[in-house]
Amino acid sequence: MSTFNELDTVVFNTKLKPFAHDTILGLFRPKYGEMAIQPSLPFLDKECGIDITLQCKTTGASFTVQEKYRKHSALQYNDFTQEYMNGDQDGKPQQGEWFHLYANYYFYGWSNAAENVFEKWFLMDITGYKFIVMKLGGLDKIGKLNKNDKHGRATFYSIPLSIIEPAMIAKSWK
Repeated sequence: MSTFNELDTVVFNTKLKPFAHDTILGLFRPKYGEMAIQPSLPFLDKECGIDITLQCKTTGASFTVQEKYRKHSALQYNDFTQEYMNGDQDGKPQQGEWFHLYANYYFYGWSNAAENVFEKWFLMDITGYKFIVMKLGGLDKIGKLNKNDKHGRATFYSIPLSIIEPAMIAKSWK
């Protein structure tokens, strides 16, 4: 039996994390100067959807970021996936990321085939994203509900990128 750190998704995320952080820092440095990345505590990730905090070294201002990395093969779907319910615990589904999404920004990227850089990525303003979802009537009105039986039996909505594009503040399509 594999440990958590040996799961395919954890190994993949660990491999891509430095590239995501370089990209995020590259977006913020020109506007805010030197930034430091602080990883979040597990509680902040699980309860608030916060993976990292960016701290401006000159002013002390901070920004929070949620991250998600997908495999190159997922590029074909051209979608954003939003976890809705997360598995079953004692026969009851638990509220997923959508209900705990308090970060300022969302970095979302697809790796290249070699999994050593991002082929496509965007940085999204989460408040803007939530306004889009609310304005259009909810996740069920803008996306398709799917079930992930592989890890945690979560459900998620796959949302076309064109719908959430107005909330994107930076993007790179190679």
